[in-house]
Amino acid sequence: MSPTELAAVLEHARKRTEALLDPLNDEQLTRPVSPLQSPLVWDLAHIGYFEELWLLRNGNGRPSAWDELDDLYDSFAHDRAERDALPILSPEGARAYIGDVRGQVLERLPELARDDTALSEAFSTGPTTS
Repeated sequence: MSPTELAAVLEHARKRTEALLDPLNDEQLTRPVSPLQSPLVWDLAHIGYFEELWLLRNGNGRPSAWDELDDLYDSFAHDRAERDALPILSPEGARAYIGDVRGQVLERLPELARDDTALSEAFSTGPTTS
């Protein structure tokens, strides 16, 4: 897959996520709807967190640029019911974070597209944190 095709797929997925969240205000994004769900803003940042883990760190040896987020957005570290009590990013902060991650991913896409092994390893090894 070419870098342009990869970028288009990533952008399509992001636009769908944004379309789902756009009708909601900040208060709706930051409160849990039920004890079985995280606040939606947590899920938004979680998407960026795993994009960073899989496409920027894995197979690249790149350290996290956002060490403080490693624990917050690791879905195994916190039950859904407790995520609204965590010092999670605001909706504005979460959007900035996922935008920053996406920018770095788009810069890395030519490298990933040239090396099928790097792309495959990024997704097959699972996330690694430092």
